[in-house]
Amino acid sequence: MSLKGIHIIFILFAISCTDLFGLWALNYASHVKSTGYYIAGAGSLIAGVGLTIYLVLFIKKLKNL
Repeated sequence: MSLKGIHIIFILFAISCTDLFGLWALNYASHVKSTGYYIAGAGSLIAGVGLTIYLVLFIKKLKNL
């Protein structure tokens, strides 16, 4: 497997981790009523969106090479 393929798999894994953590943190925050968990959850989901945008741009760049 090429370095590009490993990079894509790594980014997909990172997106999954950030999204799962964000959902967990938001769910947990609703139980304990903690602002910190809301901030962590929202930040993690925003990072997941950023990683998704990065992945799309990376794949588009690979197609142009």
